[in-house]
Amino acid sequence: MEVEPNDLLLFARIVEAGSFSKAAVRVNLPKSTVSRRISLLEARLGERLLQRTTRKLVLTEFGASLLEHARKVAEEAEAAGALAQ
Repeated sequence: MEVEPNDLLLFARIVEAGSFSKAAVRVNLPKSTVSRRISLLEARLGERLLQRTTRKLVLTEFGASLLEHARKVAEEAEAAGALAQ
């Protein structure tokens, strides 16, 4: 199973922002796209990453483990962007 680095980056941004809506604004994507990409990531992995309620997001145990890797992807992406400046 292959995981797209952009999906891991998006997952990290959602957790940082605390909501799909805020993350969507931050990454300049429609909320529906953000939600769909995370749902597809969860389907590929066969695990839920987030428990969604109307008020907040809660990481699952698997989501917390994956977040460590997602943050590394985010750090590498930021470092690569800094090189380009």
